[in-house]
Amino acid sequence: MNKNDKIKVWSDRNFFKKEIDLTRCYTHYNCSVSLHAHTFYEINIVVAGRGIHHIFNTNFPVARGNMFIIPQNTPHSYHNDDNLTVRHILIADGFFAKHQKELEALSGFSTLFKVQSFLPDFTSLLKLDEAQFKTVDGFWRILELNSLDDDRPDIRSDEICILSNSLVLSIISFLCKEYLVSEQSPVASVSDQHLSISKSIEYITNHYDDKISTTHLAALCNMSESSFLRSFKSLIHSTPMDYLISQRIAHAKILLKTGDDSMATIAQNTGFFDSAHFTKTFKRITGMTPLAYRNSTT
Repeated sequence: MNKNDKIKVWSDRNFFKKEIDLTRCYTHYNCSVSLHAHTFYEINIVVAGRGIHHIFNTNFPVARGNMFIIPQNTPHSYHNDDNLTVRHILIADGFFAKHQKELEALSGFSTLFKVQSFLPDFTSLLKLDEAQFKTVDGFWRILELNSLDDDRPDIRSDEICILSNSLVLSIISFLCKEYLVSEQSPVASVSDQHLSISKSIEYITNHYDDKISTTHLAALCNMSESSFLRSFKSLIHSTPMDYLISQRIAHAKILLKTGDDSMATIAQNTGFFDSAHFTKTFKRITGMTPLAYRNSTT
């Protein structure tokens, strides 16, 4: 059993059935999705309605034009308040390898996928204005006209996969060039400090169930431990270890709601010392025991 089976996230193989199949686009009406994570990147664009997007342990009210870049292994959920409609663009890891040269040539790509998507303070700032929304809507109409907005994985020909991949590359290119690097964009002026700290966030996101030290995280960021701790808390409003615990709790919530594993197994799979440590920490963070949470309607 590999890690992706163990933590019960949605994996690439659930959505991408062959090597050339690297993107998936579909529209989710009355969007309401319980807490989950996945091994692929995702772009979400809110088309209509109102609701709540829960990500980075924060609730963001959303409406038309809101956009989210959701990294791999990042727990999030949607609550539908009023006909919430969300367009989902799923992007397999192989897409970034295949288009590495083109993506690296986009001046806004690192900001979007390597900084903004890992920093909670920037998550709520991405919103397409009406002109930008209409441009992305034009790409989506092409997807619909070619039946590319169907999320069923077993009916896609090679031609369909290639066209879908090309259109997603065009959408990403537009977002980087026309929006994220514009002078009006609040993320246009991200600093080297943001880029450094985002590396530690990405590492925590993908290794939350391993032993992690602040010394190791500081080294990843090429910073002294004292500078790293100061910068991390300034940007994330949390210590690295508190942030790590929040990620472990978020993934534990998924396991509690989607399976019947014992507390000892969940504790092991989310990086806690043992079930006692897991239960104590879970109750301190959430106000209820893991068993009470499993049995709740939350």
